[in-house]
Amino acid sequence: MPPTNDSFWEGLHLGRPRTEPPQSWPPPEQGLQHWMAQLGEDGSPILVLRGSPSHRAEAYGWLRQSDYPVMGRDGWLGVGPLADFAFHISRLGGDWSLLWGLCDVQEFIVDEPLRGMVDEGGRYAELFKALWEVRFLLDEGNDVRPFVRALTRWMVEGQLTEPLQRLRINSTPNQRERADLLLFLLTLARQNSLTGPLVFVFDSLERAVQQSPEARKPLLTGLLTLVEAVEHWVPLGSPVGLLIGMPNQRKTLSRLRRHNVRLHRRLRSHGV
Repeated sequence: MPPTNDSFWEGLHLGRPRTEPPQSWPPPEQGLQHWMAQLGEDGSPILVLRGSPSHRAEAYGWLRQSDYPVMGRDGWLGVGPLADFAFHISRLGGDWSLLWGLCDVQEFIVDEPLRGMVDEGGRYAELFKALWEVRFLLDEGNDVRPFVRALTRWMVEGQLTEPLQRLRINSTPNQRERADLLLFLLTLARQNSLTGPLVFVFDSLERAVQQSPEARKPLLTGLLTLVEAVEHWVPLGSPVGLLIGMPNQRKTLSRLRRHNVRLHRRLRSHGV
């Protein structure tokens, strides 16, 4: 007899499954819909989706027909979690339309807690002041495309380019700082009504733990960095959820624990 949605949902946490995986999982519409509806509220920003590749594909197919923007799948295995995350943010509505929107929105709002972060200085102040400068240049009729491209490369790749000097940005962010800057940008976009809840999919964790040590370490470390950054930012108003797909196999958990115990612990804390 096929399992109910309740038994499917119980199998999504990272502990030992109560029963052996059945031959057919039903689509977990009710549970996924509930999780997505809680994004940015009191719910967990991270969800581990367990099952075979075909079962996970069925769930992703349902998600992509929902009202929430759902991005990504297994591209992070080739470019890394942060680069994949940044790429999908850059494609929201077009080529960095989110960044363009913040440069062009009529009333540029910054509410708490972002206002306090900007007042404290540092990376967030750099980005916010740079956006104000680009908005001023745009109002004066200048071509701001070089500045938008420069800001993009600074956040996504950590690269310093010549236009950034005019925006008073003179140093390179590390990987965690880039994750924080991207999440700051999304939170600011939400405060300005430019975006709602967003779901980013990182599927095939089993393939990541099977990589060579040289390839595996940056994948798992990068995913941990992103998970920790999202955990930090969602209570501050970031509209982001991470859906991490993996099989219902103990050997995957064992490998994950062996290769990155912190990531294993983080994902267990977000089990359903």
